[in-house]
Amino acid sequence: MATMDARQDRNRAFSLIGVGGTVGTADALGTADIVQIGVNQTTGAMYVQDLSGTIQINPDPVPTMLLFGTQGTAGGSFFATLSAASGAGTKHFISGVDVIVESGTADVRVLAGSAIQGTGVLTAGKYVPSGGISKVYIPAFETGTNSELIYHFVGPGTAFIHVSYWKGA
Repeated sequence: MATMDARQDRNRAFSLIGVGGTVGTADALGTADIVQIGVNQTTGAMYVQDLSGTIQINPDPVPTMLLFGTQGTAGGSFFATLSAASGAGTKHFISGVDVIVESGTADVRVLAGSAIQGTGVLTAGKYVPSGGISKVYIPAFETGTNSELIYHFVGPGTAFIHVSYWKGA
């Protein structure tokens, strides 16, 4: 039998270890219960296995990740939609943004909404050819409801813009 490490249980299945208790309180005496946390590979739901059986604590499945990429070209100031507004009560959850400039020196901004400054700016910068940025959001960046993802391109040139996201409530 293969050797187990601290991330595996006796069946060699990867799992998480948690501590039972109330959020925000310290267990100074070391008396909190240790619980194993697993993830259903089919649904993405997390569960806790305790002495009484399996208790579902997150029955929501992991959302399907969407990746949208486009090649933007501009000679002046140009706005374009990456993902349209989803409707009332729905948000975008952004987990990553990539911008790579192919030609020219361009100011490229990826935005949640149409404001070119403030908290809705996912990334912004003036990049030279072969330059750019790759950002990962952990946890995912959560937009306001019914917002859209757009990019703003200023200056002559061409850039590749990719956004990894999902939509949800």
